[in-house]
Amino acid sequence: MLASASFAQGDLRAEADSLFRHGDYEQVELLSLRAARQDDLPSEEILALELLAGYSLIMLERESEARMHFSRALDLDSTLVLDPIQISPKFRSVFDDVRQEWLTTRKQEVPTASIREITYVQGPRASSQLLNLALPGSGFLSEKRTVRGIAYLALQTASAALWLSELSQNNSSRKDYLAADSASVSSLYDDYDAHHRRMWTYGLTAAGVYLLSQVDLALLRLSVRSYELVPTEYGARLELHF
Repeated sequence: MLASASFAQGDLRAEADSLFRHGDYEQVELLSLRAARQDDLPSEEILALELLAGYSLIMLERESEARMHFSRALDLDSTLVLDPIQISPKFRSVFDDVRQEWLTTRKQEVPTASIREITYVQGPRASSQLLNLALPGSGFLSEKRTVRGIAYLALQTASAALWLSELSQNNSSRKDYLAADSASVSSLYDDYDAHHRRMWTYGLTAAGVYLLSQVDLALLRLSVRSYELVPTEYGARLELHF
């Protein structure tokens, strides 16, 4: 019974062929195991020796070990098919069974295409920060943080309006104080002093709200969802950001 395959004949391969023809099947397996540990042998020769080792073990009625050699041969060449003319049906039936199992296993290992959601964190956009510099709170609205945006807008508007009102009243009371006679100067000074204090209080409040809104926006971190199509065996990939 011939059991040769269409591969280049190296010295080790030729020796294995000779041993197989003479029925020294155990030595054929030993040669294949030795070849698997050598790094300088071409893969084609190792493949041929793995097949010969499989044939030999079938002859020795050690089919489970023969299947391991056939599986290693398929690892080297996934397109491997035995020649139905040159190779005995006894060997081909075992090899074809191993090949079917090998292909089924590899198909299960290939990832199927699926969409995966990824969430990451990023800061506010530059356009939002510019808007917030112009009008505190507007940057938060741009980033869809409505409650905080409205809160800062309301606080900034209220404090600025109170400051402007007190600024006007302060200037008016100051004029009255400077133009008053000695009899009414004391009461006018008290009025001027009260407006002056409130003017500074509302002014500092407006400035504080402005600075707080800028710092708060700069420290704002937003969760962004990204949808990724997991690569298939062909490496396809798609990303969608929201």
